[in-house]
Amino acid sequence: EVLLDLFPEDSTLWLAVANWTKDVQKVIIQREDGNVYIFDTGTGKQLLEFPGPRSAWTISISPDEERILTGSSDGRAIVWDATTGAELLSYAVSQGHTKASYSPGGNRVLVTTENCTLHVFPTWNSAEELIAYAKEHCVFRQLTTEERQLFGLPEK
Repeated sequence: EVLLDLFPEDSTLWLAVANWTKDVQKVIIQREDGNVYIFDTGTGKQLLEFPGPRSAWTISISPDEERILTGSSDGRAIVWDATTGAELLSYAVSQGHTKASYSPGGNRVLVTTENCTLHVFPTWNSAEELIAYAKEHCVFRQLTTEERQLFGLPEK
């Protein structure tokens, strides 16, 4: 018995990848045109649609369900905001297909490539965590006037 139909029968687009949220209340789907959809599995209501990369190979959701991770045929793994669909970060790792997933704790991203390489990247749950990491691990300098304008920061 079919519990839920999410797309009309006359749709010509195939589903590339799909995944559940932990509570099974939502499903995240990417279709061949690159669009990513989030549906409520109880009602079938579409909650979000945003343009993602074409030719997706994997789709994963962070443990806190605030970010979506896609791997695609263009050599990138991309992190998206699960509420707005905004692209937050891109990991460019190869020229070919990538697959990507979050670690169980959500603090790492695993990206694999078709040439059999594995990449593990750190990830952060908030801007504050990223800033703390950068202060501890990175050499930093004062931003130029142009950089301050680019990031919407006031002039010093």
